[in-house]
Amino acid sequence: MMTPINFGIVGYGYWGPNLARNFNALTRGRLSAVCDLNAGRLDRMHNLYPNATAYADFGQMLRDSAIDAIVAPLR
Repeated sequence: MMTPINFGIVGYGYWGPNLARNFNALTRGRLSAVCDLNAGRLDRMHNLYPNATAYADFGQMLRDSAIDAIVAPLR
């Protein structure tokens, strides 16, 4: 059995919720963390994905050794 990949997302604006939904649905991956400067967006994310860690500081998220891959959606 393979160890799931823990994904982090930087930005929970336009594309972030779509990526979070897709990463959360993976069988070999999981949504581990989301970083956004907007506290309201982080609250919405945490209500949908309570097991994901919410970060307002990108540097703090980078130091999280549980995250295997970080995605930063561009518009």
